[in-house]
Amino acid sequence: MDKPLDPRTPFREVYQYFLAILAAHFREQSTLDKYRYDFERFERWLTESGRSTTVASLIDTPTLLDYRRHLEALPQQARGSIRRRRGGMMSNQTVHSYLRSTKGLASWLTLNGYIAIHPFLATDPFFKNEGVMPVLRQQERILKIARPSDVQYLLRGCAGNEPEDLRDRAMIWAIYSSGMRADDVVSLPTTHVDFATGILAIEDGKGDKDRDAFVQDLAAGYLRAHLERGRTPLLERMPRRHGPVPAGGSNLVQTDLIFLSSRGRKGEIGITESGVLQMMTRRYAKGGGTDLTSFGPHRLRHGMATYLAEHGVDRAEIQRWGGWSDIATVAIYIHMDTSRVRADVFSAQASLFEELAEIA
Repeated sequence: MDKPLDPRTPFREVYQYFLAILAAHFREQSTLDKYRYDFERFERWLTESGRSTTVASLIDTPTLLDYRRHLEALPQQARGSIRRRRGGMMSNQTVHSYLRSTKGLASWLTLNGYIAIHPFLATDPFFKNEGVMPVLRQQERILKIARPSDVQYLLRGCAGNEPEDLRDRAMIWAIYSSGMRADDVVSLPTTHVDFATGILAIEDGKGDKDRDAFVQDLAAGYLRAHLERGRTPLLERMPRRHGPVPAGGSNLVQTDLIFLSSRGRKGEIGITESGVLQMMTRRYAKGGGTDLTSFGPHRLRHGMATYLAEHGVDRAEIQRWGGWSDIATVAIYIHMDTSRVRADVFSAQASLFEELAEIA
C-alpha cells in the first residue's frame, strides 16, 4: 500500500492487507478469524448506516464514537452466560472486544506511517486519562479472579473416579498450579510433561512464544492419575480407524494429547477451549457454587497470580510463572533462574493445595 494512505482506499483492501501481514508473522488462525469477523462487522455497519466503506471512516473519530454507541445499544447475546448485564445490553467487555481489532489496525497504520494521526486518540475528556477513545476505561475492566472458596466448589464438583472426573480434576489442578491458558491446556501433549522437574513445556503459546510452565507436586499427582487411569478409557471411546489392524498394532486413534474429549464424536479428539469453559462452569455449579454464572480457566490463572502476590512472591517471578509478556519487563524475567521461580511458587502454593486436596 502507498504511504500516506489515500482516504478513498476501500476499507476491505486495507484490513485484508493487514490480515496478510499478521498471517506472515504466524498469528494463530483463531486470532485471524476474530480480527476478520470484527472488521467485517464494522464494514457491514458502515454500509447499513449509509457511511463510506473507505479508510475515511476508519480515521474519522466521530464515526468510531458512533460505532461504539451502536455496539453499546445492542442486546445481550443469548448464548453463553445468562447473567443480565447493563439492563440486558451487551457487556462492556464485549463492546471492547469488537473495537479492539479496529484499534489494532489503526495503531499499525499509524506506527508504519500510513496515516498521520491515530484516530483512537482521546478527544473527549471522558477518555483523557486512558489515552484512547473507544476502548474501555481502566476502571471498567474487572479481572475475573477465582478465590480459593470458588476453587473448592470447582473441586467438589469433580468428585468421583470416572474418566471425566479424573480428567477434569487434573485439568483444574494443572491450570491452577501452572497458570496455563486454555489454548495451552487443550494442545498439551504427553511428551511435554516432565514429572521429575514439574515442567510443562508450552510450544507456540500466546504471542507465538515457547515457555516452561511449572506444575506443583500435588497437582502433578492428579495429572499422573489422569494419564494412568483416565486417559485410556476416553481414548477407547474414540471412533476406530477403518481397515485391518496391523499385527501387534491398535485400531485406537493415534494422539498424544493429554486432555481428550469425552463425547467420542468422529473427528473430535481433544477437548476444545469452549469445552474447558463449559466443563468448569458445570463443575462449579455441581459443587455448590452459586455466585458465578460462568467459570473459565482465566479465573484460575488470575486467582493464583493474586494469591501469589498476596503471599509475597516477587512480581517479576509471578510474571515469569504466568508467561505474561510486557516489553518493559521482558529483560527482567526472561533470564531468571527457573529453579528459583519454581521453588518460590511451589512453596506459596503448598498449604493452599493441601487444603484443597482434602476436598477432591
